[in-house]
Amino acid sequence: MTGRLSILLALPVVSLFLFGCSDSNGPNAGPDALLAVSGGDDHACLLLQNGAAHCWGWGGQGQLGPGDTLDYNIPTKVIGGIRFKSISAGSAHTCGLTSNGTAYCWGGNAVGALGDGNQVFRSKVPVPVVGGLHFRSISAGTGYTCAVTTSNAGYCWGSGTNGELGNGVEEDQFEPFPVSGGLKFTEIITSLFHTCGITTAGAVYCWGDNQWGELGIGSIDNGTTPQQVTGNRTFKSIGLGDFFTCGLTQQGKPFCWGSNVSFELGNGSTGVRYATEPTSVYGNLTFSSLAVGSVHACGLSAKGALFCWGANTYGKLGNGSEAATVVPVAVAGSHKFTAVT
Repeated sequence: MTGRLSILLALPVVSLFLFGCSDSNGPNAGPDALLAVSGGDDHACLLLQNGAAHCWGWGGQGQLGPGDTLDYNIPTKVIGGIRFKSISAGSAHTCGLTSNGTAYCWGGNAVGALGDGNQVFRSKVPVPVVGGLHFRSISAGTGYTCAVTTSNAGYCWGSGTNGELGNGVEEDQFEPFPVSGGLKFTEIITSLFHTCGITTAGAVYCWGDNQWGELGIGSIDNGTTPQQVTGNRTFKSIGLGDFFTCGLTQQGKPFCWGSNVSFELGNGSTGVRYATEPTSVYGNLTFSSLAVGSVHACGLSAKGALFCWGANTYGKLGNGSEAATVVPVAVAGSHKFTAVT
């Protein structure tokens, strides 16, 4: 989901900065050192260097993976003895990849998010995704999942009623189905009702719901197949909120498109409710990485400074206020960060 960006820490304790969604690996350390963290809607998961997964938070659909549907307020080990290299926490399910690219998912499965070919309501333990595919990356969204194979092909499964699977139809799929168009992706990021991927050439394509222009194609027409974001820019990373999308160009310049109801575009405008094409984030800032939440976003500079914009309910922007902001504001405290999610 919320591609959902992970924190990369080589520490024996868990430190959470901000939750959005996506995944990556940290440096080598002891077997109990933290490798990655992925935050979902109401639960989060971590990986240790030895590949063991632990999750905590809401577990009502079995998405924490300990074999029950209880909630846990501390990290609880995912059972099954599977060693993962990456993990992605979605809305009510979780997925992980092993070192050889085999995908496992667990949690809610009412519309096929687990990709195991079954229409069972949920699974409280990891189950293998069917099809014999090997993946390099995986992203768990709201009721669906997308992944990129080791040969850079895109596959999605689960809820497809908004076209978020990218296969040309608006139907649920209970096993991996190829994304239309034959594009070669480096990663695909999921969200609420729309999906975006970066090709090996750095182009961004999006598909699914587009009521707020979150596909970035110059209109508010939905898309059941990948549509290239306008502007012919090349991006190195993207992040998806509920109804907006942001990306970093190869030069680190941030652009956002879609809903601006909560000022999540960060472009300094209070009168524009949405943008159907990428708009530059205010301030001529350059970021090394980007993290996107439901209705806010944060960018990390190469020097470790953190800037956030958009909705600020509960103080999520970290600037000492709870007021939304239309432009990036520095996180208070003069801290130097190495990663953000």
